Amino acid sequence: MNIQEYEDGGTLVLKISGKVDAYCGDDFSDYVTQACRKSSHVRMDLENVPYFSSAGLRGLIMGYKILHLKNGIMELTGVNPSLMSIIRNTGFDRNLVINPEKGGSDPGAFGGEKREASGGTVSPETESILKRHYGNSEPSPDWVMALPQAAQTSRLLIVACHEKTTAWVSLHEKEDTDGSFNMIMTTVGFIGKNGLGDGNGDKKTPAGSFPYRQPLFNAFDDRRPFTDGTVAIPRDKLNFLESHVSDDCLIVIDTLENLGGWF
Repeated sequence: MNIQEYEDGGTLVLKISGKVDAYCGDDFSDYVTQACRKSSHVRMDLENVPYFSSAGLRGLIMGYKILHLKNGIMELTGVNPSLMSIIRNTGFDRNLVINPEKGGSDPGAFGGEKREASGGTVSPETESILKRHYGNSEPSPDWVMALPQAAQTSRLLIVACHEKTTAWVSLHEKEDTDGSFNMIMTTVGFIGKNGLGDGNGDKKTPAGSFPYRQPLFNAFDDRRPFTDGTVAIPRDKLNFLESHVSDDCLIVIDTLENLGGWF
């Protein structure tokens, strides 16, 4: 893996070449987080990246955490179909500005008239993406509807853990008409420093199925990519969660594999 860094009209561009896999995942995460601390507008050109693993996704999440806290913007360009699928299935595409066709070296890749925002420039297309309402819903994945807990409640809050302390967090609501579920919120998040466990002061997030407990969730910050046993999600998603969770909501926390899920 090789990374070239340069400025482009107020945007810090990272042009990445080569595979981003488990062998260089930590180095990639370190580089991305440093770049996101230096600039409020970071664009990653992935046009010359033939393979991007979930270890690399962790770096994107950590970088997004930093930018989110200062109202910044993360753009991805040249995204291959495999990575695009992972990003969409985790709901992370709602947090990023993505152009899967052109590289970041093209100043017109996002088209349209640009305006100043968050320390950089953003096109009208980008602005519309950033203004998405989180209340928009879509059909829940089949594996969510197949969970036994889906027959017990009208709302499911899923925390599907993968890659050390990273998690996919989603809220699902049952339709009154046909009993199917819609996903009304999805986001990336982080679990306890030591992974999953019983949650008894061991810095592990409790695994299992139980009624919603607000103290189990909090907003993440820029200090570290893990928690002391809670589930950390972006502040705006936490606000949405707190205003949309009903009394009969069940939390289901486990690994993505154990839940039968996939990206």
